[in-house]
Amino acid sequence: MKALTKCTLIALVAVAGAWSVFPGQALAQKVGTEAKPLVIATGRFHGFLPAYRVVDDLKAQGIVAKIIEFPSATERLEAVAAGYANMSYAGLTASVLLRARGKDVVIVASTNEKGRALVSKQDVADVKGLKGKKIGVTFGSIEQMTLIAVLRQNGLDASKDVTLINMPATDQPIAFNSGSIDAYMGFEPWAVFGVKNFGGKVVSYPYNTSLGAVDSGVETNEAFLKEYPDLVKAVVAAHVKAVKYYRANPDDVIKSGVANYKVPEDIMKESMKNVELTYAIKLDQIKALAQFLIEMGFIKKEEYDRIDWPRFVNTTFVDAAAK
Repeated sequence: MKALTKCTLIALVAVAGAWSVFPGQALAQKVGTEAKPLVIATGRFHGFLPAYRVVDDLKAQGIVAKIIEFPSATERLEAVAAGYANMSYAGLTASVLLRARGKDVVIVASTNEKGRALVSKQDVADVKGLKGKKIGVTFGSIEQMTLIAVLRQNGLDASKDVTLINMPATDQPIAFNSGSIDAYMGFEPWAVFGVKNFGGKVVSYPYNTSLGAVDSGVETNEAFLKEYPDLVKAVVAAHVKAVKYYRANPDDVIKSGVANYKVPEDIMKESMKNVELTYAIKLDQIKALAQFLIEMGFIKKEEYDRIDWPRFVNTTFVDAAAK
């Protein structure tokens, strides 16, 4: 596992610092209070917009929550596993990778399916035309796994025929525009951003591989789940409510993206075509993703065998909330 980045450490220190200004008082407080807010780690992805409505919903219930942004799913989940964050919105690839390596990560809901695209320069005819090119992607993400699967489907080896460059999704369109990379597998709205603002084109909506459309989820850790089941229940219920609201009010998805991500309205509107907000957990998809990680050498078979699936994927809260 790679070391945490400098910006991640700064974010972790900020969260820890917020709890230690009045250490005696903070320790005496329950999570969900002004002294000790419930911390939700997230990132600037279209599928994670429900997180902002979750915070507002919790506030109406008297539960204080705040959002902390981390650039990658791995960093968000490391924060959850370490207890610096209580809940997260993060990719399921990182969830499986960390759980397989013994990290305390529990999936309690899904956030979305789809939500990503392979964007390239105009002179690249198709995926096969990426041979010899530099492609930006966030390592340890569903985007990376999907990219590997799409390249392989088109006769390319991700470790030999192309150069993968590790970078946060929000940096990918900028690097693409500067010429530092020739293509990127980005999540929305940053995939559309590169197409509309920097002359890119989509060479693949990568959902016809063995990974399908599986994407991201809501996570916590076992320690928090054991101590604060009512807070986990409240977060999941608020998430389900937010997803249902956005499905019924798509214009508000656009408004939320513009307000929270500072993305132009036309880009948010276009990116909606490539994201399906959800909350239902599909265990078979997560297990298929885990099998792909074994096949590609990211986790070992014995690590997979050690995963306690009922404890790792807890559908209790989302099933109750969906009713």
